[in-house]
Amino acid sequence: MNDDQASPPIKQKRQTPSDTKLPSGNELVLPDIYDGANALPLITKWKEAQAHDGKLVRIVGKYIERDVRMKPIGTPRYVGHVSIALADDVRVSLFPVWQREAHRPQAEIHRFKDKEVEVIGIFHHHSPRDPSGGASPLGPCLTEIKALY
Repeated sequence: MNDDQASPPIKQKRQTPSDTKLPSGNELVLPDIYDGANALPLITKWKEAQAHDGKLVRIVGKYIERDVRMKPIGTPRYVGHVSIALADDVRVSLFPVWQREAHRPQAEIHRFKDKEVEVIGIFHHHSPRDPSGGASPLGPCLTEIKALY
């Protein structure tokens, strides 16, 4: 084909809803033991968290699934995000929502859903912002999680 001729159009497959795949869940399995856990500050209520921003802590509360949409209207959508509900109902997310690890494995969700758990991790009063500039909920969260049991 010379430069005077137009190139043939490129055929592209149209994507159908069945072709669209949800991102697979995170496969990071958190350990169920942490040496020295009893020496860490224990948080069961929000007021106990005030002095521990950015520190390694133990959080005890109810493991719950969470709808993280900006405007959660209608039926909740659970896609793998979870939080720990403290005794005063403050919810602490496991990892910032934009982080891959925030999508918890289904096996973990089935194992711990609606049960009291203990989590070891770095506590943040405000979730770290998405470095790529995406939406970032500002609620409390844990990062660098060391154990869940």
